[in-house]
Amino acid sequence: MDYDAALRLLETYFGDNHIARHCKATERKAVEIAEKIKANGIEIDVKLVRTGALLHDIGRCKTHKIEHNYEGAKMLRELGFEKLARAVERHGANIFADIHHSEMTLEEKVIFIADKYTEEDRHVTLDERFKSVIERRRRHGKLEEIPQIEKAREVTERIERDVRKLMGLD
Repeated sequence: MDYDAALRLLETYFGDNHIARHCKATERKAVEIAEKIKANGIEIDVKLVRTGALLHDIGRCKTHKIEHNYEGAKMLRELGFEKLARAVERHGANIFADIHHSEMTLEEKVIFIADKYTEEDRHVTLDERFKSVIERRRRHGKLEEIPQIEKAREVTERIERDVRKLMGLD
């Protein structure tokens, strides 16, 4: 799926609401990260990163639960976009119950970390993002999701270290 088709899909489901703005901000951060990695001579599919980051929350048109990543992946698989579906599936904090982070591609890690750096449509630290996500779960009575999120924090910090090294920052 090319970028324009992905943008149309996002706008079909969300218009210009807060989810669309978050996805666009995540896409900008993901491309920024991918370009720094590429500038260091490391091969990365920037097009996949861009489109995957733009559509990472497409499953929120079906559910706002933590499993929205699986819903989005299912939608994209039904359209025939397996690599994109896998990238969308693996942006969620819940994925580590199914896979080890070492099984993620570089593109999947960049989309994952860019999402964690993006709160609504602004860029934040991991600490700010995790505090906000947990607080939102508490406010909405989704206490059963908090342990998954807390568990994902440690893995997220490992992914962040890996990505920062590839960007030449550590």
